[in-house]
Amino acid sequence: METNKRLAGVCFSSIMIYGMVLAVLGPLLPSITKTFGLSIAQTGMIFSANFFGYIVFTLLSGFLADKYGKKKILAIILCGAFVSLLFLSLSTRSGIMMIFMFFAGGCCGCLESLTSAVLVDINPSRESFYVNASQIFFGIGSIFAPLLAGIALANGIAWKWCYIILSALFFVTFIILLTAKVHRTYPAATIQLSYIRKIITNRKVQILFACMFCYSGAETCSWGWLSTFLEKEAGFGIIWASSAVSVLWAFIVAGRIGCLGIMSKLDEKKIIISLAFITAAGILMLAQVKSPILIWTAIGIIGIGYSAQWPLILAYGLKDWPGYSGTVGSVMISGTALGMTIIPWLAGQIGNAHGMRAAMSFPSAFLIIIALIFIYFMKGGKKDQCVVRAGNNN
Repeated sequence: METNKRLAGVCFSSIMIYGMVLAVLGPLLPSITKTFGLSIAQTGMIFSANFFGYIVFTLLSGFLADKYGKKKILAIILCGAFVSLLFLSLSTRSGIMMIFMFFAGGCCGCLESLTSAVLVDINPSRESFYVNASQIFFGIGSIFAPLLAGIALANGIAWKWCYIILSALFFVTFIILLTAKVHRTYPAATIQLSYIRKIITNRKVQILFACMFCYSGAETCSWGWLSTFLEKEAGFGIIWASSAVSVLWAFIVAGRIGCLGIMSKLDEKKIIISLAFITAAGILMLAQVKSPILIWTAIGIIGIGYSAQWPLILAYGLKDWPGYSGTVGSVMISGTALGMTIIPWLAGQIGNAHGMRAAMSFPSAFLIIIALIFIYFMKGGKKDQCVVRAGNNN
């Protein structure tokens, strides 16, 4: 039990630092753009480099974690995150910065899938609770990092120092992980390529992959472009624009905490449907209003809407595959990475051509798609369960 507590602590710490890394990118984006002289479209490539690394690394790490042990792979990934962020901060050319952004995104993407898989393995029968709890820690990091980054930038501190500090936090977590003794829950012999093919071809996994694509791409647009949108369209200063990202994440965390209490009372599919529609409404409101009060209100609505969607979707897929949580998690979370790579880039192109209000409206379509998918799951419950069993037993 003590081992599980320490390992869970490492997972929660890792995901919190990753939340800081991810959320700090939005507030730092204007400064990074200025440092390297990038256009809005070129700035969108930063997201693409980060999340393309996420895709490449995540797909491989899940299989390796199930085969060779999650602690070994998690230790390698934590060390990689430390090194890549450190060298990212030392980059002097945009091309080099993009390369290390790629590696940083890859390592952090692996952390998200591996920590979720570990928590599912050591807490069977409470998958949704613990995956959602891990995302609360993710949100805590996402609340404070943008605010602290905004204060640092306003006081003349270079954006690079933010990444230096975050790299140091990953190094400390890596050292702590080395002290944890972890016993394999499932033997390596059970991890077979034929079973991985069944996971990839399972219809439910494929549909949930699409949901992760839609959700993560939309969410990344909302927090990633928020500071730029508020500075360009609403006249916000650096601190207020950065604070808005923190406020968004504060509402996301509040929503996730609130959902902990209702998960045992309501069908998770109903929760996801409701939250998806709420988010779409908030996004459209933010893109259209000009009053500061309405802007802050819209940010709160968006945060509550996003809250528990990602962990609920992930847990909904992971619980059907005991022993293969690392592989299933990596497949589903590669959808997250793909969405984070493509959708923010498309939003940047839209913003470049039609303005930031159009770019900020863009993600609402993907939330509506998620709602429609889970309405499909609600109406075809028995059919859906048959699909899952067939995928597991063939």
